[in-house]
Amino acid sequence: MIGQIFKQLRKSKHLTLSAVAHDIISISQLSRWENGTVDIPLNIFLALLARINVSPREFLSMTAIEDGRNNSFFNQLAILYRQKQSDKVYQLFLENIASYHRNNNVDHLFQAAATANIFYDLTKKNCFSAKDKAALVSALTSSEHWNLQTIRALGNSVFILPVELVFDLSNKLLNDLNYLHNLNFELYLDAWVTIINSDLILIIKNFGLAQKLFKNIKKIALPPLLSSIKIRISFLELLIEYRVNHDSHALQSFLDALELIGMADLKDDLLSEWALIDDTLI
Repeated sequence: MIGQIFKQLRKSKHLTLSAVAHDIISISQLSRWENGTVDIPLNIFLALLARINVSPREFLSMTAIEDGRNNSFFNQLAILYRQKQSDKVYQLFLENIASYHRNNNVDHLFQAAATANIFYDLTKKNCFSAKDKAALVSALTSSEHWNLQTIRALGNSVFILPVELVFDLSNKLLNDLNYLHNLNFELYLDAWVTIINSDLILIIKNFGLAQKLFKNIKKIALPPLLSSIKIRISFLELLIEYRVNHDSHALQSFLDALELIGMADLKDDLLSEWALIDDTLI
């Protein structure tokens, strides 16, 4: 997203790629960053901002506006999902994938993937083409490290990607947790939520891969003050056991304990996860 906003600013000032990149970065690297396919070091980013005469504070205010637009899109999508309006979800998908095909903006690709993911959840139909799927995977894996945009894009794509890819990408994210924890705690939390949700989907779609991913999850040492993540991992383990033996007593006791200690909201979230697993056992 940052690169795309920079691109809009550069074009608004009628500056060419070559003029902005001169003595700072290669033209091809700048172009790839503007299109969201690579990351750049902070010192290069600051030099580029200075080149187009925009202060870091000004740029941050512009990204806040863009975040608001993204939140508006996902709020709209959440409403359509709750109302189970699959036709409108599909129309939203068509609009975003057409925008991506026109402008190659990775934001539109990620939004198209999110709508296709919701559409699949509602209809069990995958409307995401193989070509667009390849572009999505490329966008998710083109950088050495994960960022907030790619973490959430993976979490919003788990139904429409092949299970092997969900497994591989989730492991890649697991391997980046230490970097994310040192960089930004919000990123670290988002990464854990995405990994746990991915394993939940794997329980539904490929139980063997779900078990393998969970073994890797258990190898990670969690820092203090992550009670909600620890609880979700413990519940995930119980769901895996339930998928094998169909004995619900441990799950119910776990949920009852959460309610007793005043965590009713988390209990409701976990109950929804259990319902997903139950649907696959009918």
